[in-house]
Amino acid sequence: MKKNRQQNLDLQKELLTVKREELLKEIDKRLKKDETDDIPQLSDPADIASQSLQDELSMMVAGEEAKSIKQIDDALDRIDAGNYGLCVNCGCDINFERLKAIPFATQCVGCKEKEENDMIPDGEGFSYIRETESDYDTETDELDKKEEGNKDI
Repeated sequence: MKKNRQQNLDLQKELLTVKREELLKEIDKRLKKDETDDIPQLSDPADIASQSLQDELSMMVAGEEAKSIKQIDDALDRIDAGNYGLCVNCGCDINFERLKAIPFATQCVGCKEKEENDMIPDGEGFSYIRETESDYDTETDELDKKEEGNKDI
């Protein structure tokens, strides 16, 4: 069993390293393309808007690639530290099928689902709900008591 786990870790480390190298090559390719591209002198508002949108999309892609490299580096660090595949929330093993699909996963399916269920849209993405079930029960009990008090009126 321990040998199988080590083989899985070695495989994941190799896959993560290859993915990291691919991302770095993509970034390098894009940087070289940007260096060789002539900066056009645009005067047409439509061309300026189009170029601006293209630049913004390139920045978004670069940001996502940087985020992915960071996640990969963190996963490689966890492999070296011996805690890769352990949920950061509950400490349970993360299912290997999940790790194959998302090799930089830090949470088991249960904890990830709970995190996603505890998030609500806030207009700018999502925010965590800070209430616990017991907080909700307490608030509900207080509302019930107020309603009962109003019945006497």
